[in-house]
Amino acid sequence: MQRIVYKTDSGVSIVIPSPEALEAMTIEEIAAKDVPAGMEYTIVSADDLPADWTFRDAWRQNGSSVYVDLPAAKAIAHTHRRTKRSQEFEPHDRIIAAQIPGESASAAEAARSQIRQRYAVLQDQIDAAGDIKSLKAVYDRIESAG
Repeated sequence: MQRIVYKTDSGVSIVIPSPEALEAMTIEEIAAKDVPAGMEYTIVSADDLPADWTFRDAWRQNGSSVYVDLPAAKAIAHTHRRTKRSQEFEPHDRIIAAQIPGESASAAEAARSQIRQRYAVLQDQIDAAGDIKSLKAVYDRIESAG
């Protein structure tokens, strides 16, 4: 299973030829048809691409090698952390903003404080991650948080 890889302004694009296309054309012909004019490309084995697509937007190309850029992957993890934290804040934010009778604003703020502390720890873990494997473990903890 071959893939066509070329650099873009934001990372890399991966062309995955369909079986039908591969029956009708060579991989080089597919590349000539699908890769934008003037772009250099590389043909790689599917096995040469990162197996985990969690940080797909952080993929970068160096020659025929495709790798996950750690700083870009950390930015993805931070965005994911902020999104999950906002989702957890939302019901408590409504109580505080609406000042709903019978609902305790102080209890809602206490819950928000706990959420804030938990996600601050996750933020520190993202910052401290020294490789993609440890960053993925933090990402998975964020995914299961809440």
